Amino acid sequence: MKRNLRVADFELGPHAPRVTSIQAYPEASGEDSVLMDVTIALQSPVTAIGSGSDRTLNTHFLITAFVGAPQLGGVTVPILVEQAAFEAKARVHIVLSPKAPFAKELRVSLLSKPFIDVAIRPLKLVNLMNLPILSRFILSSMDAVITQTAVTPNVVSLDLETLLTGKEVSYDVRAIGVAEIRLHESTDLRKADIMSENDTYAAISIGASRILAKSRIINNSPHPIWEETHFVLVSEDDVKIGSNLSITLFDYDVMTKDDRLGEVNIPITKLVDSTGLVSSGCLEVHAESPGRLWADVLFHPKACTKQEKEENRIECTCDDELDDNYTSGILAITVHQGLDMMVREKDKSGPYVSPYVFVFLNDRKVFQTRTKHHNPTPYWNADVELFVRDWTSTKVLVEVRDERAHEVSGCLELV
Repeated sequence: MKRNLRVADFELGPHAPRVTSIQAYPEASGEDSVLMDVTIALQSPVTAIGSGSDRTLNTHFLITAFVGAPQLGGVTVPILVEQAAFEAKARVHIVLSPKAPFAKELRVSLLSKPFIDVAIRPLKLVNLMNLPILSRFILSSMDAVITQTAVTPNVVSLDLETLLTGKEVSYDVRAIGVAEIRLHESTDLRKADIMSENDTYAAISIGASRILAKSRIINNSPHPIWEETHFVLVSEDDVKIGSNLSITLFDYDVMTKDDRLGEVNIPITKLVDSTGLVSSGCLEVHAESPGRLWADVLFHPKACTKQEKEENRIECTCDDELDDNYTSGILAITVHQGLDMMVREKDKSGPYVSPYVFVFLNDRKVFQTRTKHHNPTPYWNADVELFVRDWTSTKVLVEVRDERAHEVSGCLELV
């Protein structure tokens, strides 16, 4: 059953917990720390844990449950797990500092297992499963996780100095450069369809991540010719874990899963170490029946400003300095949160909006956040980095939409 459940989202909700008691230990604290026992409790209003459409959302998890057999198929059901009541006693140790913000570290350890009560509701289908059994399973899972991570002798530590001052907040992008892939043509690929030739396209990815770029489909051709150029960002994490840049060839099928024809793998370390042209010409396609792919792969490291080089703030791998002649670059967008979202008229979806955000680059959708169900004050903190070929002619559109049941999502805001 654990494999059929997945936590898709988490929200703190509008109701703050109350501190019901504090007991300090001055003698044990010392001059540079504060030691105390704190009891916190959260009791949601009765209207918040009811099943009516007027309810508000408490602290909650959004869990997706797969119902059915993996071999035969099934349906994914979103389930809202609201925290109706919570009480815990914790030992809090605050390490002080003579410099602002005067608090260096926070250490928290629960003295015993907390009391937790939850309310569970499917968001789409009702009476689909035995909710009492599911409730006990979720509570036991939460108890196990909390006991293993936060109950004494385990300690949860937070770096307050960094959180309060933002000292180590990075204002630079994560990408260290851009890989340029020029797809020309492919030959000698195995024939996947009996009645016709392959409908071939190429998909570009790094490591086990999702597909980052995809070519157009060349229909019914044993010799697909693309003549396309694609750009994908390379991060420092890709180098550390030893990922590969993969160009995978597929045969597109309308009714069934696309057939994999083969792939070309280039180590990211080789890509980063060989600035400029990395591979060119005929690349062997690894498959049961090897084929050939004609492509050029180049790596362009991120340029540095003159000030960054002088201050040595970041490691510069590019000899060129950034100036006004550069019209291409890496665009970083962070969607933090929304406030005072419009409350719609009561319908089957409830009185509150379920917002999510689209990001468009020159009218092409490039990013989408998660949906925050029934939440007028959503918090996403979702970010994306995109390669921009010419920032002087690039337009960015941010659209906030409301997910609605059995109808087209409504637009709430455009930026």
